[in-house]
Amino acid sequence: RSLNRHNTINGFEEEKEEDDCHHQMKQQQKTLSEFNKKIPLISSSKGKEETQKEAKNAFAAPFKRKNFSSEEGGDREEEEEEKTRRKDDRDPVPETGFTIWDASLLLAAYLKREEKMEQFLGASAASAAAGKTTRVVELGAGTGAGTLLLVESVVEKMRERNGDVRFVVTDLDVVLHLLRHNVRESGASEFVSVQRLEWGETRRKEDVESVKTLLSPSRIDLVIGADLCYTSNEEVIKNLADTVKLCGSRACVMAFCREHNPSAVDLFESLCEDTFRIKKVTNTDPLWPEHVREDSDDFVIFEMTRCVALDE
Repeated sequence: RSLNRHNTINGFEEEKEEDDCHHQMKQQQKTLSEFNKKIPLISSSKGKEETQKEAKNAFAAPFKRKNFSSEEGGDREEEEEEKTRRKDDRDPVPETGFTIWDASLLLAAYLKREEKMEQFLGASAASAAAGKTTRVVELGAGTGAGTLLLVESVVEKMRERNGDVRFVVTDLDVVLHLLRHNVRESGASEFVSVQRLEWGETRRKEDVESVKTLLSPSRIDLVIGADLCYTSNEEVIKNLADTVKLCGSRACVMAFCREHNPSAVDLFESLCEDTFRIKKVTNTDPLWPEHVREDSDDFVIFEMTRCVALDE
């Protein structure tokens, strides 16, 4: 779906008034549990805008929004949108980390399917019998919705079979405070850790190693991500592909809305083909979540299985 750029958040800072912050946090108790109950994709433009506003209000209420444009007027709005688009094309960390995107909801719904939990999350009887712990890392997690909508179902299934699972949600420093808040308020802290992971060459290797140190043993079984190919900046997409490869996971599952930037999705696919076998899943697939089948023609899921060993 189209990015509502002039309505995104340019940054945040904590409220200094503890009482106000506490009150606002209390109002957020309905957040992910409610989103978990109503995962369907929104098809109308009005619905998308309302969903974004609801998500922002629910997840970012404790924080002041800087540079939030509330001015009306066509010319002014067009200027702001164009300015933001230009900024996003050169900025590897645009403001999209503060919005719940439909692809996150799709990713969680898809991986909740029992067949997919067994395939990618080690929820099979054989894995559980071996006492296996599956380690999952989400890249560019933003609000954390992709993981937080999934974790409860996976933990329950693994416990039924005496297995275990651990998640690490990652993003840039500026997003981590919000991520930690959402993990804590969702009651998922026992299973979900938060860690910085930058895709750029300067810090990528160091950050991946830091993520691995949170896991025992230090390995990543599955990488997931939602709507990470949105920019026209090819360097960002190359950095993303390099990060996925460096994580060393046996598999990766990514959900995209191609409408955002189809060329970026195609570039990511071409960059990963030397390391992963990629199966593209669309809404014609029988395992596509039924309640999101309608009006999801622009969405695609990449099931990526490693075919080249990681160079140590």
